[in-house]
Amino acid sequence: MKIGLSAHWVRTRAKELYAGDSLPISDVKAADEPFQIRWWESQPQDESSSSERQQGAMLLYLELASQARPEPLRDCFPARFDCDGGGSLRPDKAIMKTFLRDGLVTHRLLGWQLIFDLTEAGLMYAAEAGKRASTDV
Repeated sequence: MKIGLSAHWVRTRAKELYAGDSLPISDVKAADEPFQIRWWESQPQDESSSSERQQGAMLLYLELASQARPEPLRDCFPARFDCDGGGSLRPDKAIMKTFLRDGLVTHRLLGWQLIFDLTEAGLMYAAEAGKRASTDV
């Protein structure tokens, strides 16, 4: 899904939301299949959705979705972000496996695009992550 932001801006924002080494956003690689839910669910990993990285990721993905074109997305985000000026990014696969496993998101197709919708638990999680981020400033 097209977003009105450059890939550079997205990476800079990701670093603001999570100061660790492993950014919660990745370049789309040729072997990736971001529009296939089976790809996101393959090779489960044991991570916790309560980490700063996971919380920063949720805030980042929702912020990027609010910049979707032609219409902003609310309470959901796409599996792929096509940036202004070229370049495609996607959510971190390990983070998405955790969000799916913990019931924070569900998935659906919007045309041919895979979209992750926040569940009720996901909405509460995002609200809590937002509160924590605002107290950290």
